[in-house]
Amino acid sequence: MLLRPATPLSILFFAAFALLLLSTISTPIIQAIPLAEFNGITYGVFGYCTTKGCSDLGIGYTTAEDDGLFDSSSDFDLPSGARHTLSAILIVHPVAAFLALVCFALAFAAHFHAPSHSPRYLMILLVLIFPTLLVSLLAFLVDILLFVPHVAWGGWIVLAATVVIAVSGVVTCAMRRTLGAFDSISFYPELDYGWSERRTRKVLW
Repeated sequence: MLLRPATPLSILFFAAFALLLLSTISTPIIQAIPLAEFNGITYGVFGYCTTKGCSDLGIGYTTAEDDGLFDSSSDFDLPSGARHTLSAILIVHPVAAFLALVCFALAFAAHFHAPSHSPRYLMILLVLIFPTLLVSLLAFLVDILLFVPHVAWGGWIVLAATVVIAVSGVVTCAMRRTLGAFDSISFYPELDYGWSERRTRKVLW
């Protein structure tokens, strides 16, 4: 059985979703997945953990003064006030993960005959990839601005997910161009040049 073009596309989107999901369930949900680490404090999307315990789950960091989370003397590039404001934008991580999940579902559906032979369907997927890529890139930029120079592996996997989504967009474009070429041949047989004799739609899709 030949590998369908939608299969590697589905794998790419699933990988991107898995990476973004890992970053979303970072500290304090799973303390082993920090977006950043500094001075005994681990940071995540919905909170942080110190040696005294973890914060409650929430959007944006709320901290006691003795935690030192936003101490102006701490070794971060941005001022403490700016970091406090940016912490609320970490909510883009679950948004990016959700969009990647939707893209994965659409890519998986492309295994079926009707979607895989529809240029319009692939165009819808391609259009959805663009905001997914932007939101994922925004999530990574927020991590960098908020935590540099103490970004941990939980932050870098967001960059990996962004790259995977970009590659998925290229694969989707290639699928749509290939389908468009076969549609042109079906309407203009003189453009075939023997291609249909070598590979048919059934083999490709």
